[in-house]
Amino acid sequence: VAEYVNTVTVSPTESTHYILKVDNDGCIGRDTIDIIVNPNPVIGITIADPTLCYGDGTNITATGGAHYNWSNGSTSSTIHVSPHQTTTYTLEVKTEALCSADTTIEIIVYPELLSSYSVEPSYCGQATGEITMTATGGMGQYTFTAPGANFDDNVASNLHTGTYSVTITDSVGCHISKEVEITSVPGPTPCFIFATSDDVNMVITNCTHGDNTYFWDFGD
Repeated sequence: VAEYVNTVTVSPTESTHYILKVDNDGCIGRDTIDIIVNPNPVIGITIADPTLCYGDGTNITATGGAHYNWSNGSTSSTIHVSPHQTTTYTLEVKTEALCSADTTIEIIVYPELLSSYSVEPSYCGQATGEITMTATGGMGQYTFTAPGANFDDNVASNLHTGTYSVTITDSVGCHISKEVEITSVPGPTPCFIFATSDDVNMVITNCTHGDNTYFWDFGD
């Protein structure tokens, strides 16, 4: 810097040594000053998983400074976040000399995966139960699985009474589970009584409860 004034403004990008020479009618005086330029932080970001299924969380770790200020209020170098929608976080990093730098981090969240179902019961202890699953949200192209049940698309048939843990998975691997119960509808319990009315005839009375149809077989 060469200026013939008594005040100068400097903006060095690195530490710089300045020399001042004063000329007073041929008498020369000199002075020096060092301007120390502290570097801004170089921010490093590590994200455990930048894309999340709804309800999941991830860790974000920052490096490069001594002080960290996140937009969610945290002041630690590592934060755990569980956003329910795609979210951008802002980070300010400062060095010990309080030089600062900013950055932003986007966490992508897939839509929530939802499901409902309908069932047909198991009749008379037979494998007549059926589960029909319906899925919405997520990223589409759903698959349905459950121990003890084979799904053809979204329907599992020929099921016995019991509780089935059905897992619904979308095209990006996000999944939820539903406990689905197949109830039992019992068959009728036949009942009849008989009495002799004379030495030849017998009266047989049906005492079975319920709205049933009947077939009698006397063995002759």
